[in-house]
Amino acid sequence: MSILNDFFDSLNKEISYCHWKSIDRMDEVYEGTSDIDILIDRKQLHNFHHILNDYKAISIKPRLWMTYPSMEDYLLYDKKEGRFYHLHVHYKLIMGKKNAKEYILPLEDLYLSTRIKHDKYDTYIVKPEIDLLMLLLRYAVKYSRIKIYYQKAKGFKVSELKEMSYLISRIHVEELIKYAEQIDTKLNLDGTLLEFITEGRYLKITENINKLKRIQNKILIYRRISSSETYILRKLRKYLNIYAARGRNNAKHPVAGGITIAMIGCDGSGKTTVTNELIKSLRTKLSARKYYMGFNSRSYSLLTKIFVLLSYPPRSAKFIFKNSFGRKINIFGQLIVEYGGYLDRKRLYRQSLKDKANGMIGFYERYPLKNTIDYPQCLFNEGDLEIINTSSILKRLSDSLVKKYEIFKPADLNFFIKTPPKIIRERREMPDKTFEKVKIKYDRVSSFVISKDYFIEIDGSEPLDKVVLNVKNKIFENL
Repeated sequence: MSILNDFFDSLNKEISYCHWKSIDRMDEVYEGTSDIDILIDRKQLHNFHHILNDYKAISIKPRLWMTYPSMEDYLLYDKKEGRFYHLHVHYKLIMGKKNAKEYILPLEDLYLSTRIKHDKYDTYIVKPEIDLLMLLLRYAVKYSRIKIYYQKAKGFKVSELKEMSYLISRIHVEELIKYAEQIDTKLNLDGTLLEFITEGRYLKITENINKLKRIQNKILIYRRISSSETYILRKLRKYLNIYAARGRNNAKHPVAGGITIAMIGCDGSGKTTVTNELIKSLRTKLSARKYYMGFNSRSYSLLTKIFVLLSYPPRSAKFIFKNSFGRKINIFGQLIVEYGGYLDRKRLYRQSLKDKANGMIGFYERYPLKNTIDYPQCLFNEGDLEIINTSSILKRLSDSLVKKYEIFKPADLNFFIKTPPKIIRERREMPDKTFEKVKIKYDRVSSFVISKDYFIEIDGSEPLDKVVLNVKNKIFENL
């Protein structure tokens, strides 16, 4: 049994609830590809939150400017399948235009008192008749006259037509008329909804959608913000969302805050592939991004490119002066380049901490830890170190650079993808010389990991999907 089946079984025993819309997509809900919109009896909030806690549900929130009243969001995570389910929890029926949701209708009691069991899944859903009537109300407030003409010319969304067709195929007309009359009375619609139903206009909604504007005029009393406020709010949110997406801040965030994750491993260990798979999965529901902390010509900033140009003359000294002096000048050139690398990494590191404070799940690729992956080569090459120690100037410069790197602290989660060199060679062809370098790097990284107590070792020799699942489970334990 999946965690979702078990979760709804617990709700069935204690909570008055129902799926209040999109009941035509219940298969997608149980596959985790569609959000779960459930209405909860607000008098049972305490018990409901207790159940959420039992299932270790992760409380998440939208961007600061995308909050709505009487709504909460949670993620349920299934460790066995590595799948998470997004719960949209509603305590009132809020609806309206995209990025506004300007109406709140007092129909919760009707929904909960008439709920029914789904014919396939052991969970409660809204009655199709009530769902159809609410869909008509949503159309009434969603479609302006301009948008109606636009949609008629362009064609209505397939998903909307599919949902309408699904509901019509499952209703009983007598029941539909009965509930239309009840909603008319409850919302003081003066019979406009009942008339729309009894005349059969809902059967050809694309032709009669303009008739719903009469209903909209009747429910203006339930609008929580004015038309002008709705217009401004929708535009503001639209452009803020575009701006946020540029920084990959494109989804909801854990209420407890974001986290940083470092993936450590030698070349060919699979850390980049695992990271990319995790980000791809997480971004469907949460904000996640990668920070490349390596250092090569593709990642140079403009300032670092200038440092690289300045380093060419001293770095070429070893070819002119083939003695210790030439090597000292060469190392001086290396330190110039590596200072540029430090500045680039510091900029990204500071950005990652800022993003973390805003709820981002950030992955460090090639995190700059001393004597492991991308730290200045001249500071762990024995020959270079001997020369540095014989020069007071180089020693002072290298010590200063080492000191600067103390700004980089361990991530919140530090994974060591432990893939033995033999396995790496089986996965990719490489000459003996390259294989020897891989072994040296593996030993260097392993010795550093062993010296620390904050690394989580992941067996990288297992299949990719198993490695990804193992890392994902650890991440969700810490969200």
